[in-house]
Amino acid sequence: MAAYNVINSQDNASTLTNVTEIRKCKYAEGEQCYYSDEHLLWSINKHLEPEPHEWIFCVLFIIVFIFGVTGNSLVCFAVWRNVQLRTITNFFLVNLAVADLLVIVICLPPTFAQTFWETWFLGDAMCKIVEFLQNISVIVSVLTLTAISIERWFAICHPLSFKETRRHVIITLIIIWVAANVFSIPSLIIFSTVPDAMVPGNLTILLTTCRPFGYEQTTLFKEIIHLVVFYVIPVIVMTFAYFSIASCLWSSIKKGKALTEGMRGMQDQVSYQLRSRRRAAKMLIVVVIVFVLCYLPVYIWNILRMTNLELINQIPDKKVSGIGYTAHLLIYLNSSINPVIYNFMSGKFRKEFQTAFFCCFRRRRTEGSHYGSRKYTSIFLHVYWRQ
Repeated sequence: MAAYNVINSQDNASTLTNVTEIRKCKYAEGEQCYYSDEHLLWSINKHLEPEPHEWIFCVLFIIVFIFGVTGNSLVCFAVWRNVQLRTITNFFLVNLAVADLLVIVICLPPTFAQTFWETWFLGDAMCKIVEFLQNISVIVSVLTLTAISIERWFAICHPLSFKETRRHVIITLIIIWVAANVFSIPSLIIFSTVPDAMVPGNLTILLTTCRPFGYEQTTLFKEIIHLVVFYVIPVIVMTFAYFSIASCLWSSIKKGKALTEGMRGMQDQVSYQLRSRRRAAKMLIVVVIVFVLCYLPVYIWNILRMTNLELINQIPDKKVSGIGYTAHLLIYLNSSINPVIYNFMSGKFRKEFQTAFFCCFRRRRTEGSHYGSRKYTSIFLHVYWRQ
């Protein structure tokens, strides 16, 4: 049984009941400390026992996961099924749904597990891959939202100067994914699994984390660049675009009323088109606002952790874990809430979502009745042949 320096005598080792105390003892200067492997493992497991507030976050993460997978899959299904939904804007929305599915399916489970158990269980390669994919999906989401705002700005404010086609959309989406992959390459280099300093490497995987290691200054620089390029600048572009769109729509309403005054049929048609554009613009503005609110806390929290550790260390552990849970939860909430926005603010999407649910329900009923009729037929034939 290996022994490590932790406290003045073996008798005193039993007084250590959590990892924090062991860490304090381990790094205390001028003290002769001692503890056993068994006691260390017991202390770590005790430390990792979930607290009541953590179980609440666990339930919330599961709900977000279910809604995210279901909702984004329905968006892709709706556009695939309904030809009328295959518009330029909706192709971008499908791209956004694919990126959100990446976040929910690939990134949420391992990230939540690391936050919940303070341990990365998937090894060094998956640490790099998950961080790489998470960066890709976030960047794709941001650039897609920015591309949508620019496309809508041209379509509504400058309809004659630019004609958007499917070819343009495909090229734009390829550029978005290539750019996301290129900007995410640093994650493959700077992220790695780091065991806790107090735990011998061959003893347990517990308390191993997936984080930047050995590139502290580079990581801070990367985080600031990421904040400016993929948050601040896109938010400025989207804000300008949607303010301009709102102004154009408002002036179009006035002009439309003036030009079509006395022509009832024409007035109704113009009014319908303007209302449709206004609803689409409102929906996209809500999507952008939700994105801004969901991503701001995690950027602030990440930069604070890198630049002001003294302030973070003064916050109680429960509050620190609560802030971490909330920041991560908001990111995944953003990836799962967009389909909810489409459902409430787009009649066509709502209709397709309902159709998808009804189709599944009818299929199950049909399969059930078909199975029942086959079962009845086989029983009837069996009785008939016995007679």
